[in-house]
Amino acid sequence: MDGIIILDKESGVYSRTAGGRVAKIFGEKKFGHIGTLDPMATGVLPIAIGNATKMIPYIEETNENQKEYLFGLRFGIETDSLDITGKIINTNDFIPNKQDIDQACKKIEQTLEQIPPVFSAVHVNGKRAYELARGGADVELKPRPIKIYELVYDGKNGAEYNFRVVCSRGTYVRSLVRDIAKMCGAIATTTYIRRTLTNGFDIKNAVTLDFF
Repeated sequence: MDGIIILDKESGVYSRTAGGRVAKIFGEKKFGHIGTLDPMATGVLPIAIGNATKMIPYIEETNENQKEYLFGLRFGIETDSLDITGKIINTNDFIPNKQDIDQACKKIEQTLEQIPPVFSAVHVNGKRAYELARGGADVELKPRPIKIYELVYDGKNGAEYNFRVVCSRGTYVRSLVRDIAKMCGAIATTTYIRRTLTNGFDIKNAVTLDFF
């Protein structure tokens, strides 16, 4: 069987693990995922199975490569992985106001590059950055070109501040959280990430593994 399944990935699952589960359901050994989601992240993860895997490079390079994410952050906490699953390395009581947050979003919309998280799959001297970081190495990553089409603060629920971003391939939401906080003179960590659009694949057409 050949085709693409638009999966709504659950949190706590690696992208490749999710792809393997989908392929197994259809009795296929050959599979691949279009883009990658952090294990903690949920949302759109297109899974190609069978001969459809040959289309992955072409889909990833199409003009419809914009991605949309909903994400949350919590001020006053900094973790090594830039998300709530990481080790807390700093805390404080400073909470920026809405005006500062809105201004930070506007500044980030004008940026054309971003430093990836240390805990990421970026290659450093032949190894993944997260492998080096977990081994205790001091990892320094260079800025990479990205484009932020829209970044909007969408209100808060308790201590959680919510955002929506439309961005280019290669953008790390966890780095956005780090940079929003830094521009506000604060610290923060990511509480959730949900991808709602990638390469033309929309969350409204996605299915969960439970559906199968």
